[in-house]
Amino acid sequence: MLRCPQDGARLGASIETPKASVAEVAAEMMVLQMARSRYARDTYGDFTVEALMENVEVDPKDASHVLGDLNWSHMGTEVLPDRMGDLTVDGELRLDGNNLESLPESFGSLTVSGHLTLDQNSLGSLPESFGSLTVGGDLSLNNNELESLSESFGSLTVGGDLRLDGNLLESLPESFGSLTVGGNLYLGYNMLESLPESFGSLIIGGSLDMNNNRLESLPESFGSLTVDGRVALPANPVAEFLNVNSFPGLTLTLEYRGY
Repeated sequence: MLRCPQDGARLGASIETPKASVAEVAAEMMVLQMARSRYARDTYGDFTVEALMENVEVDPKDASHVLGDLNWSHMGTEVLPDRMGDLTVDGELRLDGNNLESLPESFGSLTVSGHLTLDQNSLGSLPESFGSLTVGGDLSLNNNELESLSESFGSLTVGGDLRLDGNLLESLPESFGSLTVGGNLYLGYNMLESLPESFGSLIIGGSLDMNNNRLESLPESFGSLTVDGRVALPANPVAEFLNVNSFPGLTLTLEYRGY
C-alpha cells in the first residue's frame, strides 16, 4: 500500500548534511596532500590522523568543535578539504608556513574565537565566502601573494588585529570601508597606489600602518577615519606633501621613528 510521506519527509525535501568531524577533516587533508605531492609523501609519510589530532581537544558532544587551539602549521600543506568550513575552533587556528595557494569556498563558514593565522603561504586570492568569517582575535595574512580582495572582504568581523603586510595589493575594494577592526590594521609593504573613497568610514580600535606603499594621494574621506592609535604613512610618495597637522583628529606618523 502506498503511503503519503509525513511532514518533514516530503519528497524532494532537503536533507541536512552532517558536519565533518575534526578527525575526518584531518584525514581528508592528508589524503589530498599525499595525492598531490611526492614531497609530502617523502617528508610527511609518518604523519597520521592520530598525530595531527595530538593535543587537540574535541567537544565530546560535537566532533566538529575544537575546544582549544588547532595547530596545523608548517606541514607543507598545499590544499585544504572542502569541509574545512564545518569546524568551530574556540582557540587559535594556525595554518601558517604552508604552501596554500587557495582556500576552499567553505572557508567562510569557519568560526574561530581566537586568532586565525595564514601567514607565509602562497595565497593569490581569497574565496568570495571569506567575508563571512567571524574571527574573535587577530586575522593574519602577512607574506602571501594577494593581488586583490573581493568586495565581500568588507563584511569581515575581526575582533583583534587585521594583518595584510607583505602582499601584492595594488588597490582595495570599495567595501573595505565597512570593516570594523578591533585592534590594529596593517597594510604595509604592499603596492597600494590609491585608496577607495569609503576608506574614511573605517573603524579601527588600534593603529593604522600603511608604510612602504605607493600612495601618491589620499581620498577626501581620509580625515573622517576613526582610529584610536597612530596613522603611519612612511615611505609613501604622499608623505612628502603632508605634515602631522594635515588631518586634525588623526595622529600621523610620516617618518620612521624606530617602531
